[in-house]
Amino acid sequence: MDEMEEGIIPWNMKVLKNYLESNKDSTFIILGAANPISMEAEVREKLLQMAPEDAEKAYADYINEKQQMDVYHMYPSFYNSSDGIFGAYALTEGVDSVIPAKPYIPFNSGLSKDIKNEGIQKWIVSLVVNTGKDYDLAGYIKYEDLINNLPQEKLTRYDESHYVLKGLNRNEIDRLLLNRITL
Repeated sequence: MDEMEEGIIPWNMKVLKNYLESNKDSTFIILGAANPISMEAEVREKLLQMAPEDAEKAYADYINEKQQMDVYHMYPSFYNSSDGIFGAYALTEGVDSVIPAKPYIPFNSGLSKDIKNEGIQKWIVSLVVNTGKDYDLAGYIKYEDLINNLPQEKLTRYDESHYVLKGLNRNEIDRLLLNRITL
């Protein structure tokens, strides 16, 4: 068994390196235990330059760092309306959140594989506020209005396809609601 275990790391890293080398221009999505991770190109390049044992540790550290962050991962729900399918995310006051740079249909969304991002008629965000006793829906905005109007100092890069948004306060949510839409 020990001989087999000793061979697993180099073999795994060989497979990973071969995949990364042959797909340099593609997004590399890791379906982690807690959430998907889109590994950045510079991280992939560093892994390719490392010895297998070092690359395996760096890869594991990278995954652990992302998976153990104390953040909410925005995940869309999908609804049918008279205009077609729309995707909806929720953003809650004061909650640090991982948000996609562009909305997308996740791997395990439950939607038909035939439905692509282009098949979603609109993407919205429900803004939820803390009333002190409970949480209430404050309103809806288009996803692009969220991304275009977020305070930039609250955003840091999470991975190639996502940001970490430091929890917004009530005033920041109220400013986003200037672009309110109705459903």
